[in-house]
Amino acid sequence: MSIRTNIEDKQTEIDEERAVSPTGDSAIANDLQGRAAAAVRGDEGAWDNYMKTFAKDSTEMARLQPDPAGVPNSPQNLARAYLIGNGICGPASPGGTELSFTVGDTLDF
Repeated sequence: MSIRTNIEDKQTEIDEERAVSPTGDSAIANDLQGRAAAAVRGDEGAWDNYMKTFAKDSTEMARLQPDPAGVPNSPQNLARAYLIGNGICGPASPGGTELSFTVGDTLDF
């Protein structure tokens, strides 16, 4: 499985939950939003807590970790930042429907 597929699977769960919700809300999206915000704040363990949502094994989890020794603006580091940002404003925002926006296959290297 790929990280992109994992992200898309989570988006499908959110979409399905919204489809049956009388308010169009999603508890999954709301949870992701809170965990993404904690990761942005730098709360202890929050990065891993958020990213584990999109990793099925330790290899995928390793690809979701920042690369401090690499280029700060590398496509991979930017994709990780977008994945966090999309969790804040994407799935939990009205009309937000794409966790994978600007992430694509970048983390499946």
